[in-house]
Amino acid sequence: MCFYKNHRKIFLIILSITTISSIKAGTTLPETTVINLAQTFAPEVRFHKKESYYPSSIDWFAKRCELRKRNPNGSTTLVLERPINDSSILKNYPTKDYPNGFNQINDYYLAPTTDKITRAGEPLVNKECKATCYYHIQDKHNDGIVIQYIFFYPYQGDTVNINILGKKVFNIGSHEGDIEHIDVHLRKTDELGNYLNYKLDQVHYAAHGNKPHGKLLQARDVKIVDKTHPIIWAAQWGHASHEKNVIFDIDTLDHTSNDGVRWKCWESPCINLGDRDKPAKGQEWLLFGGRLGATKEVTDKKLTTKVTNSPVGPSIDSPWWRHSPKQYDLVYTIDAKIESGKANGLFNLKGKIPTRVRTLQWRIIKPEQYADDIIFSVNERRFFPRKDRKNIYGPMNNNTVTKISKFNKGLYIADVKTKSGKKISGNITVRIYAIEE
Repeated sequence: MCFYKNHRKIFLIILSITTISSIKAGTTLPETTVINLAQTFAPEVRFHKKESYYPSSIDWFAKRCELRKRNPNGSTTLVLERPINDSSILKNYPTKDYPNGFNQINDYYLAPTTDKITRAGEPLVNKECKATCYYHIQDKHNDGIVIQYIFFYPYQGDTVNINILGKKVFNIGSHEGDIEHIDVHLRKTDELGNYLNYKLDQVHYAAHGNKPHGKLLQARDVKIVDKTHPIIWAAQWGHASHEKNVIFDIDTLDHTSNDGVRWKCWESPCINLGDRDKPAKGQEWLLFGGRLGATKEVTDKKLTTKVTNSPVGPSIDSPWWRHSPKQYDLVYTIDAKIESGKANGLFNLKGKIPTRVRTLQWRIIKPEQYADDIIFSVNERRFFPRKDRKNIYGPMNNNTVTKISKFNKGLYIADVKTKSGKKISGNITVRIYAIEE
C-alpha cells in the first residue's frame, strides 16, 4: 500500500484474502533442509551456577528404569525389568485409545533408580552439557515453519524450597522426569544471502506462572549467540525457559544465572522425533502413553510439601501441537493501496473468525523496515447513516492485539501514519491472526 505524506488521506484497498487451517501435520520440507534448519536455529541453554539436575536422552534414562503399572487397588505391577535397553519397546504401551486420540494417559510409568547419579542426568563433558536435544518441526502456514526444541530431564528438583535453621519447612514442585521446550518460529524470506531462505520470526519460551505457559517474543527482542541461536536461561532445578537472565523472577519464583554450565544444542546430538503418529526411526518411544517417572501427585496434610505427577511424553502433552501458548491462525492478508484519496476496497471478517476465538492480532508485514513505526485504524463503511463508524479496530501499531468487534462487515484501513513523521511510499500488507486460547 502506498503511504502518505498526509495521514488524512485514505486508501483504495485491494484485498487478497487467504484462509489457513491452524497447523499442518509435519512438514513438506526435504530432510536435509529440516536437519540444517534445526542445527542453524538450535538454542543455547544456560544453566544456573548451582544446577544439580541436567538433561539426558530418553535412551539413557530408560536404561536406568523399570516399567510398572498402577492397579485400581493402589498396588503396582512390574511389567519390564531394569534396564530397558531398547526404548522403542515402550511403543507397546500407547495411550488407551490410540490411534484415535492422544489424550488418554494409561496406567504405566517408568520407575527410575532414585540415586543421585540418575537424577543428575547425563554426565557433563569438560564442564559442558552434551545431552541429546530433541526437535519436532511443522509447517506453520504458507510462509513459515515452527521448530519445537524439546529437552528431557530425569529429575526436577523443588522449585520452591524454604529452610529454617537447616530444617526444610516448605517445598514444592519436585518430580521424576521433566520435559521443557521452546518454539522457534521461522518465516520464509526472499532476501539474498539468507541461509536456507528462512529467518527468525518469533520464539516462545515455555514456563509456568501468572503469565500462563511462558512468553512469546518477536525476533528483534530475542537474545542470540553465534548469529542464529536463541539463548535460554533455564531456571534452577525446575528448568523453565526464560528469555533473559532474570536472577530471581517474582512471577515464577525461578532463579537463573549467567555463569553456569552451557548447553549448545547444535553441538550435541540434535534428533528429529518425527511426527506424532509416525515417529522417526529409533524414536518409537514417542508412542508411549504412560508417565516418564514414578512420581504421583501428593500434598501432605500440613501443606508443607507438594509434589506433582511425572510428565507424559511430548506427543501426548498439549504443547506438542501448539506452536505457542496461544495458537495464531492466519485468517486474512490485506494488501492496501492509496488511490484518489479514498479507500474503496472493503473486507469482511464476519463469519470468518472461529467461534472459540476472542482476540485478533494485527501484523504489518510490509513495508518491513517501517513496521514498528506505522499506526493505522480500521473503519466501517456505512451507507445509512452515511457517516462511517471510525476506529472499529485501532488506532493500532504492529502486533497489536484487539478484542473482536461486533462490527465486522464493510471494513477498510484508514488513518495510516507514522510515529516518527516519516513519509512512506509503496504497499502496505497487514495480516490478521485469530488467537486461539
